[in-house]
Amino acid sequence: METINLRPNHLLALSLLLAACDPTSDDSVGDDSAVGDGDDDSITDPIAVGEIEGVGQNQVPVAGPPPVVDCPAARFIGVLNNPSGSCSFRGALPPGWIWTGMFSEGTPGVDALTVSVPSDLQRFCMYEYSNGIPDKEATDDLFAVINNSGTMTLDSVASDCRGEFAQSDLLDPSLAFELHDAFRTNIDWIDALELGASQAARVRVDMTVVDTVSQLAADTNLQPANEHGLYMAALIGDIACPDGDLNCLENHRHTLAMPRDNWASGPDWDRGGQHGTQGDLALAVYEAVGGWVERRLANPSKASPRLVLNLSLGWQRVTVDANDPERGPAKSLTSALQYASCQGALVFVAAGNNPDEGCPEEHMGALIPAAFEELRAPTAIECAALGFSPAWANQYPVFGPPGSYMPLVHAVGGVDEFDRPLINARPKSHPRLAALGSNGITAFAGGSTEPLTGTSVSAAVYSGIATLLWSYRPELRPDEIVELIYASGWDLAQEADFGLIGGGQWDIHRASVCAALDKACDGQDPDKCPKLDCEAQAPANDGNMTRFFDQVDVLVDDPSTDLDKIITNLSGGVPVCEVFDWTNLADPQPEKPVCSRCNIVVPAGSIMSDDSVKMTTDLVYDGLVTSVSLITVDGAGTPTVITFGADVVASVNSPTSDVTLAYVHAPNTISASLVFGLVGGTTQSNSITVKKL
Repeated sequence: METINLRPNHLLALSLLLAACDPTSDDSVGDDSAVGDGDDDSITDPIAVGEIEGVGQNQVPVAGPPPVVDCPAARFIGVLNNPSGSCSFRGALPPGWIWTGMFSEGTPGVDALTVSVPSDLQRFCMYEYSNGIPDKEATDDLFAVINNSGTMTLDSVASDCRGEFAQSDLLDPSLAFELHDAFRTNIDWIDALELGASQAARVRVDMTVVDTVSQLAADTNLQPANEHGLYMAALIGDIACPDGDLNCLENHRHTLAMPRDNWASGPDWDRGGQHGTQGDLALAVYEAVGGWVERRLANPSKASPRLVLNLSLGWQRVTVDANDPERGPAKSLTSALQYASCQGALVFVAAGNNPDEGCPEEHMGALIPAAFEELRAPTAIECAALGFSPAWANQYPVFGPPGSYMPLVHAVGGVDEFDRPLINARPKSHPRLAALGSNGITAFAGGSTEPLTGTSVSAAVYSGIATLLWSYRPELRPDEIVELIYASGWDLAQEADFGLIGGGQWDIHRASVCAALDKACDGQDPDKCPKLDCEAQAPANDGNMTRFFDQVDVLVDDPSTDLDKIITNLSGGVPVCEVFDWTNLADPQPEKPVCSRCNIVVPAGSIMSDDSVKMTTDLVYDGLVTSVSLITVDGAGTPTVITFGADVVASVNSPTSDVTLAYVHAPNTISASLVFGLVGGTTQSNSITVKKL
């Protein structure tokens, strides 16, 4: 979002992100209306339909604020005045336009649901043009029919543009092992041995990752277009199902929120894509919740009584119609999230990442839907009025007493191993919930993920902890689970930038897996809920990264390593803030980080170019790197940029160079990232680890 301090009447008019996770290597500049893993989405140049004389061939003046046509080939989403209205306007749609009842058949997954569509969600209609990109005349004809319908008003309609994107030599497996061990240590991970016999007492908890991966791809090992969703599921599973407990993992699922690659392409519901829209995300949330309700209705004695949704995504968009809470795209998303909340689902959303670490002031505030933490969840009475009442509220309570902290979603911010803000954090975007967001790495599909850094990782950590706690204490309300994690976390002595409006001021707490479960099990039968005797701790002096850096030294000093040592006289300069082209979607985030285990060592008292940057790029990027820059941040939060010369670019491109070792002058560095320019004009930002001597 471009500003925080949101209020309900303009919350959606802020900027948004899918994001929320940047791989320690992936920071892409996104389209401000597309869902993705984490950064800015682009803004198109809107055409104000209402300013054009007449509306299509029918020349019917529009009533109220008209929709803007702000992206090519976009579908439109509108809201009927009541559920009994007709999306087809009783056959009056102009030629070429196709209508769909959004929450009844909007995606293959939604179409397959057997549960009845709640009344409030029956009001949403989608309109798509079947003959390529509609011209102005075709669009005007659609608006004229809507305006004359009497069952839908034009001020409920908006184009559903892409809005979300998925937000994470030195490639030796030994470094992955050390990073994985450090990550687990820093979140106070619990293994199956510590849980012991109490695991038999755990109940099933459904957890769904709403992201880049379809359930079909996950079930059949079909290669998804973007593996971000697999990364998030692996991180969550490592916490909630320690040591790969298959009985636990079988309740972990995926719904696809990012099925598209560009503005005009149709969705791929099997392999997915890089981006999605508000409507895509709304449908994915509804599919996840509707599927869970369906399973409970079919087998109430064995089905999971609780649901956690992980949204490591977000977007930023300032086109007014796209964010108008009364128009179809934005309203469909908030309605789907209200449905999830009314059913008792816990929804964790990444606060969002900064696409340009050198210019943080250009990207302020949390992304949407993380910013929806400012909105209060519906009450039991409001849920009933919407047709969203849960069927099991008496057995598994959903609604807390007045005064409980119950926002529509729970935003999660990220910190590094030293409890400092991540280098790719967005200023003024820190909610009260925080978790480790750097070097998130685990194993999936028989291999190892590359380390990711960003609030995507932090949201996954929270989802994993909540799933673990609820499996031991399913009788607790959603707000009670969150409060257990929050209360048991480490107090960072920093005030949150935003939260539930009217909910008070909150200090930021960093979550601890062990401390949260210990608090949840306090006073319970130790045979059914483990007594762990642990509590959250201050960060380790070395961030638990010493063994990683020691192993880096071992590999660099190995006589068999082909080492390019490049001594430069470069020092930091003032970053040049990029002017983004908001008319196009961001280029898809690369699936593999360029330099996932790069790092910098900063000796104490440096007065010369003795700060060493070690780089090994993934083989798939050999010959594709066109530029390399280092962004450093000092203790005051001031960024500087160092641009390497052709010698460094040639070294990282060389298939025969194992490690590029470049010396620079950056003595005050506490956090850093590398930015790689790639053939084709794309860039990728990799957060890197810092060792201060």
